[in-house]
Amino acid sequence: MENVQLSAQLNPSYTFDNFVEGDCNRVARSAGLHIAQKPGTTSFNPLVIIGNVGWGKTHLVHAIGNETKQQNPDSVVLYVSTEKLIEQYKQHLANDKVNDFINFYQMVDTLIIDDIHFLSAYADIHSSFFSIFNHLHQCNKQIILTSDTPPVAIKGLHERILSRFRWGLTAEILAPDMAAREAILRVKMTERNFSLPDDIIKLIVRERFTTVRDMEGFLNTIIAKVQFNKEDVAYAVRWLINERKNIPHEPLTITIIHKTVCSYYNLMHDELYKNTKKTNIVFPRQVVMYFAHHLLKMSDAAIGEYFNKDRTTVGHAWKAVQDVIDVKTATAHASLLELRGKIEELM
Repeated sequence: MENVQLSAQLNPSYTFDNFVEGDCNRVARSAGLHIAQKPGTTSFNPLVIIGNVGWGKTHLVHAIGNETKQQNPDSVVLYVSTEKLIEQYKQHLANDKVNDFINFYQMVDTLIIDDIHFLSAYADIHSSFFSIFNHLHQCNKQIILTSDTPPVAIKGLHERILSRFRWGLTAEILAPDMAAREAILRVKMTERNFSLPDDIIKLIVRERFTTVRDMEGFLNTIIAKVQFNKEDVAYAVRWLINERKNIPHEPLTITIIHKTVCSYYNLMHDELYKNTKKTNIVFPRQVVMYFAHHLLKMSDAAIGEYFNKDRTTVGHAWKAVQDVIDVKTATAHASLLELRGKIEELM
């Protein structure tokens, strides 16, 4: 857009160079890089990136924005949180200048909105957001959104908005596996000009960190203990690991089970909500219902509400998985035992 000077609100330290690629984020990263090279002209518009807090969504969208600006310095790129978007809308509404709010966002070439699921809590903005979205999409401008919830599961948003979210690509970022955690840890050490022995690195990445920031904080504490307290590295690491055992973990929920099962079966989170009879979708959904029933002691009605299924369907579902376990057919039985072990580690 010509003659527009606008701060992109991007963090320059978040780039593709220091965003570690792994099985947990490969689709989202690849799509983001493709978009940065050809914003608004790919089928990935909008790009909706979903995943839990602290798994790299914000880093990735900033990297896309920074790469877009590098490829085309004249393009107007803007990053904004949904909370800030709502705050701005309220201010314009109070001053009877909602059209100015809409016009401002319609001038952006690449619009990045973080935590779009918060939009559901403020219905007054939906009409204006719909106008902004439609205008940008029709003008081949790029829209990038993040959410901790798949679009299909965001409650309170108008269906016409949700349908727009499904026009492009929804890509999920999962919790990094051990290989990805090691790669991330090595990047963070390089950034801090600090090194650890390989055996200590292996020890650290075996820990179950809730977020990447959690692991980064663990590393910062090690560095402080070694550099300022002159502690032995191995001693500092083992002391911190023992300390972490006293920190209560996030309680197991059906959402966590859902995400773990999807990761195990290599499925997108929102695929289990689909109304389909495909076995590769139906069975993992039944598995979630089984573990919710047996590990969380949830009622069939509560599980049904989560998946928008009736209680009879839920009862048949978890019993079908129980039958597989009881029959003990080699591959399926072994897989379910392995999956149960992964889930019980989270309890």
